[in-house]
Amino acid sequence: MSVTGFWHGGLTVADTAVAHDFYVGLLGLSVYADRIVDDPSLLRVVATDAAALRVSMLAIPGADCWIELVEYIGVDEASAPVTPQAAGTGHLCFYVDDLRAVWRRMRSSGVASLSDGPVDVSSRIPDTWCMYVRDPDGHLIELFEGPRYPAGRPT
Repeated sequence: MSVTGFWHGGLTVADTAVAHDFYVGLLGLSVYADRIVDDPSLLRVVATDAAALRVSMLAIPGADCWIELVEYIGVDEASAPVTPQAAGTGHLCFYVDDLRAVWRRMRSSGVASLSDGPVDVSSRIPDTWCMYVRDPDGHLIELFEGPRYPAGRPT
């Protein structure tokens, strides 16, 4: 019923190729996976009208966590600067062992979810649940219940 680990920090970018130039070319991270995702459950988790997301997972040398670059496809990022699809917006993702219990505790403290509660995202990764909330300063926090990355995921 509490955070059990750290998976990745996510950054919304306007152009993945330009972001790769910086993170891979200049900083030396490596691309582990780079794909277009249009799964309705994931789009629902982040409450977007985007047609799809380009998701690029970058490995950090010597670390057991990842940087996730997310490019929202088919949206005008300038139209909603405080939403997850706005370039410059980021999130942190935490593993939890019982997302529904964590959500009940957060909701009773007045925390809101972008998706109105946990979303079953098992269509992407078996036996997984996910949701986004905001911290008191408005930063996006992803809460994830399921196997640790990369277990159960295609490369």
